[in-house]
Amino acid sequence: MKLPTETNNTSSDTPTYPISVITLRWIGYVILLLFLMDVVALVYPPDFMNPNWEFQTVGNIVERIVVPMMGLGFILFGEDKLRKPIDLLFVKCLSWLLLFVSIIFIILIPLILTTSAQRIAAQIDNNFGEQYQEQISQSQSLQAQIESASATDLEALIANQAEGSNINSPEEAREELLSNLAQARQELQLQVQGEINQRKIVVRKNAVKWILGSFVSGALFAYTWHLTRWARISKTGSILEIFSGRKKSRL
Repeated sequence: MKLPTETNNTSSDTPTYPISVITLRWIGYVILLLFLMDVVALVYPPDFMNPNWEFQTVGNIVERIVVPMMGLGFILFGEDKLRKPIDLLFVKCLSWLLLFVSIIFIILIPLILTTSAQRIAAQIDNNFGEQYQEQISQSQSLQAQIESASATDLEALIANQAEGSNINSPEEAREELLSNLAQARQELQLQVQGEINQRKIVVRKNAVKWILGSFVSGALFAYTWHLTRWARISKTGSILEIFSGRKKSRL
């Protein structure tokens, strides 16, 4: 059994579409609705002054952008065929919305990602810098205690050393402790710097990935807006006119 199709007698080359295309468009509407619900869940509660929240939220939206793209493909399939006036009006509004969204993805989102990444990098430096300075202060305090330690304390330390130790005098013990402390500070500095660099690399990689994704998405939205010119030039009338026309037809 064949599904009914829309027919057009003006040209034999005009494509026909099965009535099931309406179902495909409704699937597209549902996909868009689910995406909007997901965006609301990501954005709420907002924390706009927090660079980590801005960075992760915008990045998650960019990673999910393939979902509304699929929904738009389903909604716009078949252009103006098999559409009611209210559907044509909605598609016209959706076409103009695509232009607005494309501007956001091409300009605003890369700007947010860039500034947020810079603020996160500065935040990483500050956080690890504070931790490093705290540990350095503790190390300096310990160094002062070793330098001011009495010979009796150092001799007690030598007595507690394991067998085979080459430390035989209080001054040798003092030098050994200060040398180990300096080496520990150097290792701490390398460890902190390595952790800072590693975290910054992750931030930069995500920023580049999401910025490129934003540019590509914005370009695709702009091109889709260009291709939906048929929706913008269609004579649909306003919502009030559409519903008033329905009421008149019922009467």
